[in-house]
Amino acid sequence: MAEEGFIINSPWSQVGTWRRYYPNGKFAIEMNYKDSLNEIEANVKHGRWSYWSDEGVLLKEEYYENNELIEVKEYVSKRNH
Repeated sequence: MAEEGFIINSPWSQVGTWRRYYPNGKFAIEMNYKDSLNEIEANVKHGRWSYWSDEGVLLKEEYYENNELIEVKEYVSKRNH
């Protein structure tokens, strides 16, 4: 899986928006971390995390505030019914 995002100072101090892609180029996950240059706030889940199937169908969204999971929305593909 390919990945893109912003790292500060040390390996895997993730900040801002990160995206992972399936080998076919479609989104797999879009993740949001605190958008800060402060290493203490790096890797802190904040905002929406979205998960897609390898066919590009939105499967689930999670909402975080300071690493705390606030809400989960799961979507059912019509193809499965």
